[in-house]
Amino acid sequence: MDNPESPTSVTLSDEQLLEYLDRIEKKPYDYIDSLTDEMLYECPEGCKHTGMKLVLRHISFHTGMPNGQTAVSTGKFPMWGSQADKYVDDGIFFGRYRKGQVTTIHV
Repeated sequence: MDNPESPTSVTLSDEQLLEYLDRIEKKPYDYIDSLTDEMLYECPEGCKHTGMKLVLRHISFHTGMPNGQTAVSTGKFPMWGSQADKYVDDGIFFGRYRKGQVTTIHV
């Protein structure tokens, strides 16, 4: 049910959704609690990235999924606030956040 390319007709009750939320909320906490400093600094066998980089990339992937689905279904990219408080619509992928003047390069 987590693949937007394979719609499902399953309807979950509120109770089922809350149970699912509890499970998915617990899982990453249990995993992070199991990591040691050494595991975060080291690269797993056969991998060029540290454990910490892999964790951060995984979080970034999951954050991007609903944003991408929102952009595809609404035609609008989700807006995010930033400390820079700058948003420039440069016409590329619904606009991007940037500081300063944007220059368009035509290829």
